[in-house]
Amino acid sequence: MFIQDCGHNDFGENNCQHSADVGVRCLPNTLEVRLVDGNSSSSGRVEVNYDNQGWGTICDDHWGLHDADVVCRMSGHQSAQSAPRGSFFGGGIGVIWFDDFICTGHEESLLDCSHSGVKVHDCNHGEDASAVCSDFAVCRNFSWDDGQFRVSNQQFHRYTEGTRVDITCDNGYHPTLSVSYAICAANGQWTPHTPACSVSCPTLRSPNHGRLSTTDTDPGVSVRVVCDDGYTFDETTGDPSTVCRLTGSWSSTLGGCKEG
Repeated sequence: MFIQDCGHNDFGENNCQHSADVGVRCLPNTLEVRLVDGNSSSSGRVEVNYDNQGWGTICDDHWGLHDADVVCRMSGHQSAQSAPRGSFFGGGIGVIWFDDFICTGHEESLLDCSHSGVKVHDCNHGEDASAVCSDFAVCRNFSWDDGQFRVSNQQFHRYTEGTRVDITCDNGYHPTLSVSYAICAANGQWTPHTPACSVSCPTLRSPNHGRLSTTDTDPGVSVRVVCDDGYTFDETTGDPSTVCRLTGSWSSTLGGCKEG
């Protein structure tokens, strides 16, 4: 993406003088992380070395599990078990590098998260952030709308590897791909799909001189046209297959069969 891809007035159209010229200060993208003074190598006070300028700490304002997830992966673990605040593993010394981290939990580095800026904080070392890491993968959250989801085999109250979700959908809704369960796999992905309840698609009409591969109308199902003996698919009438979208509509219009 380039700056001209952002919203702006037409080129040359402005009401400014050069006293209003803007500037940019680019930040280095180098950040090391370590866990200090914990009970094991997987826990401790979070310390970072920004741009090779020395080790310091992070303030715990807004600090949470998603932020600790990023730290844990940067330090060679899978996810965070907890994200202690208030110098849980003791206060550090030296510079406080960052404050107000807000991560989604899936960033490659803390520098990819929102934060207050380098050395911008209102903290002391009594507010140093910490992390307790786990080697369990964690799957993403999912929508609990339109059904009941029974969760079992969780670790640390998170959707860790091996977590199972059994799905019972409300009237008018069906589990995606007609599979009424999902399991968090070792790669941090739900299998066979993310738990969800979706609207069924309208019933399809069988073509003349042919049939449908399935009459299912559940979300995610694929339906194709199967022509009778002596007939072939007519490409001028539509598509040979279609998929039921999660929104309850078919992805394309099915065609028919013709003699020959």
